[in-house]
Amino acid sequence: MRKALAYPYIDIPHENWLKMNLLLNDQIQRILPVTTLNDEPDWIKPYVEGRGAADALLSPASLYAEENQRRQIHLAERLRQRLDNDDSKFAEKHGLSNFVGSDSDL
Repeated sequence: MRKALAYPYIDIPHENWLKMNLLLNDQIQRILPVTTLNDEPDWIKPYVEGRGAADALLSPASLYAEENQRRQIHLAERLRQRLDNDDSKFAEKHGLSNFVGSDSDL
């Protein structure tokens, strides 16, 4: 089964976006707070409930699943590499040290 993670947004922009992505993938997963499930638009419900929880076309992603942990580590590594190679000094201008407190407060 081919799965895709809808990222970085929680909300699916519109039904056509979902349909286009389901043409390419068997399931779309997204990281959701539990309370969001009750606030879904009516058009999303058939995608969440249609084939049962195990085979739903649109399902919540577990932050703690091994595959998602691997993806998070990979993303963090890519971001670190980009910051290390950044000549525009983005990290100096917008990094944590420019916010209230300092790294030692973390």
